[in-house]
Amino acid sequence: MVIRLKYNEAAAILYTCLVPFVFLLGIIIPSGISRRMVVGIIIWALLLISISRDCKGKVLDSFILLVVVGLIFGISYFAHPEYHELYSDRVFQYIISGVTGISGYFVMRQLSELQSLRKVLKTTAYILFFYYFIRSFDVIIHGYWSTFSIGTATNTFSNNSMEFGYSMLFPSLLFLAFYYIDKKMFYLLFSIMGAVEIMLFGGRGPLFAYICFISLYFVFVWLKDHEVKHKWLKIFGIILGVSILYSSLNSIMQVISNMLSSHGIQSRFFVLFTSGKIADDNGRAWIQTRVINLINQKSVFSGYGPLADSYYVEYYSHNIVLELALEFGIVFGGMIIVLILVEMLRLLITCKDEEFCILFLVFVACGFIKLFFSSTFWQESLFWMMLAMMFNFRKYKYGMNTDE
Repeated sequence: MVIRLKYNEAAAILYTCLVPFVFLLGIIIPSGISRRMVVGIIIWALLLISISRDCKGKVLDSFILLVVVGLIFGISYFAHPEYHELYSDRVFQYIISGVTGISGYFVMRQLSELQSLRKVLKTTAYILFFYYFIRSFDVIIHGYWSTFSIGTATNTFSNNSMEFGYSMLFPSLLFLAFYYIDKKMFYLLFSIMGAVEIMLFGGRGPLFAYICFISLYFVFVWLKDHEVKHKWLKIFGIILGVSILYSSLNSIMQVISNMLSSHGIQSRFFVLFTSGKIADDNGRAWIQTRVINLINQKSVFSGYGPLADSYYVEYYSHNIVLELALEFGIVFGGMIIVLILVEMLRLLITCKDEEFCILFLVFVACGFIKLFFSSTFWQESLFWMMLAMMFNFRKYKYGMNTDE
């Protein structure tokens, strides 16, 4: 079976699967920076060809976004010259690099047709899943990660990598989404395999995002589906099943943890759960306390500018609400987060196409919910792609139109 790709579809697959393609390119190009540059050039060459053939007004808002972000950083730079080294290191490498950050918005805006979006995400799911599944053999063989950063907070669990967890989360949720859409069991199998690897070698944050996706699907898709038979009986069964599972969860986790330990596998998730420390803040409380103190020192109408947490605290805020309040002030930061939430809820409530809604929830879980625990929204490509999906949805107010 030959998959025919349009230029914008090929560019989107290269973009979302940047890491595997950069890795494969290492066969002929040894430098990591050069490989990223080569893949980036190919991506934008494909996008430019696609735009030259069919623009349909999907470039203007992306250009405006780029200008606005450039102005924000420019104004902040002049107001805070002490950020020079920080901005030199981060902005052009992670935020306006062409392969990360806000470029995700531009890439997703070119995928306004549901058929193209489906094709890209299904291909992406296979590529990313098998790449990270193969890379997981590193920790399976050696007992610790040598290919992924384990950070400073998890050094006692050298087999635990938050980076791997979030990397595996995206394809795992895509397969779960396509299981909900196509009802094919092998998609569910791939998703469960990914979830197991996240539990064993990832972290709590990615696993929580996985559970959030299922919960959001239940609320915004399953409950709205009028074709579900005996819905209230099934809801009662779900509540009963969850209650029974919850009451015996500690025993189940202890058995699994003991079984893993007997095979020499120490999972950070299971150890923390069985020891009653699953909700430990892992250092985030200290970071967020410092961020809140900085916010309180400013007027509610003013902030410290982009990436201020990295400068003053030397860590990301690990919470998008605090990050926005620190950078733009409580009022303007609050307005931004409220606007995002309102538009997100409007889409989920009014969307008449179940498939688009489910795929959107994948980006909510991976690109938005993640930002309450990790990373920064400035460089989170899936967050910007989520915003672009919200913009694409505006013209589908009365249902999806895939015949463009």
